[in-house]
Amino acid sequence: MRKFLIAAFLIFSWPFIFYPLTDGDICHWVWVAKAVRETGLFLTGPNDQAHGPLLSWMAGLSTYFFPLSFYAYAFFNVCVGVLGVAFAFMLGKDLSGDERVGKVAAFLATSSIATVYLSHTPMYDWPAAVFYLGFCTFYTRYLFKEKPSDLLIGLGLLGIGSLSRFSITLGLAGCYVLVSNLIVRRSFLLLVRDGIAVILAGLALNFPWLMGQAKAHGAVFLDTFVFDNVLRFIKDAPDAVPQRDYYGFVLYALLGVFPYTAQLVLQVFSKGFIAEFRSKKAYQLLTAMWLPCLIVFSLSGHIKLGRYIAPVFLPLLVLMAYHLVTVSSQNEVFIRRSRKASLILLTVMTIILAILTVQFWKEASQSFAFVAAVICLILGTLAAAHYTLVRRLDEFIRTPERFLPLMTGVYMAFFTFLAYAAYTAPFLNAVRVGILEKIL
Repeated sequence: MRKFLIAAFLIFSWPFIFYPLTDGDICHWVWVAKAVRETGLFLTGPNDQAHGPLLSWMAGLSTYFFPLSFYAYAFFNVCVGVLGVAFAFMLGKDLSGDERVGKVAAFLATSSIATVYLSHTPMYDWPAAVFYLGFCTFYTRYLFKEKPSDLLIGLGLLGIGSLSRFSITLGLAGCYVLVSNLIVRRSFLLLVRDGIAVILAGLALNFPWLMGQAKAHGAVFLDTFVFDNVLRFIKDAPDAVPQRDYYGFVLYALLGVFPYTAQLVLQVFSKGFIAEFRSKKAYQLLTAMWLPCLIVFSLSGHIKLGRYIAPVFLPLLVLMAYHLVTVSSQNEVFIRRSRKASLILLTVMTIILAILTVQFWKEASQSFAFVAAVICLILGTLAAAHYTLVRRLDEFIRTPERFLPLMTGVYMAFFTFLAYAAYTAPFLNAVRVGILEKIL
């Protein structure tokens, strides 16, 4: 397990000094973190559109000694990503009783494009997603072992996650409590009790901040908080452009598990998957962790940002690891199809990337180092996935940690180039300058 955590930390935080924060939305909260650091006002200080205070609090603390370090602003998010890998390992091992499933889940979590991107992009969704997964992990343990300590740890993790995304975290947790109880124990009284505990856990940790914000900002805060956590799921903001792309998040989910997309699709549509889903509670529980999020956001039709469905990726990767170890690795038909699909995807992506580079040559020429790095990342991770999950599948299932240096090297090479491109690419440098204006 230690090897996976070290690899995850290296991938999620490389390069250490010139950390390129590449999402412009970060400008919304870094000034709040600066205010927290300078004033020490955790409860009554400013906020970002009534979003939860977790990121700004943690960044305010981590930047105390390094106030101008991009890495210091991202450090908490990096740690959250490493924690997500640990939860994936625990969940896979607990549900299967097989440490190999936990290790494969940790490997996939460490190296999937969604986990890496979200761990490099400090926004509210990723801490909420990881602490929600922590709740699911310990609540599942509680359902099977009935140890009160597991329930308390799960509720504590849920409360922390709700400080990042209040309604989303509590809503998904409520869905999981409902479905998991129907799957495992079917007790209405225990279901009601646990549902109330979920609500109380969220309110207990958020109440001091909510009262402090209401006192400091009054109706302005309350109106924004209610809209952000309730009304935005019912109607669009007055200045928002309506979107009705009801399939978009499904595509984001498939993209997020890259470079393992081909294997996931083959698994889902294989003959044995449905049979395993019907007969094994582990499949049903893992699906209950991610499917409600994908359905709810897909029905909204709003696909502005793929990170909205951050809670989907880790449980989906654990499900993939479970099926890969217990079923797919013994299925010769799957292995043959996986080999063909992997090679086809690698070839198609090479052609598409070449065409896009030529088609958008003017834009690409603004920072060819960045374009080359992205191409190398996509093709490199695809080639590494083909080598591990296809050519060396048996060895990978037994000891996935042996293949960590390969994936780690690919990602670290990419982020080294990205650190350079952050100074030279206009579209990246604009974000960098915007952040500096907020924190100077």
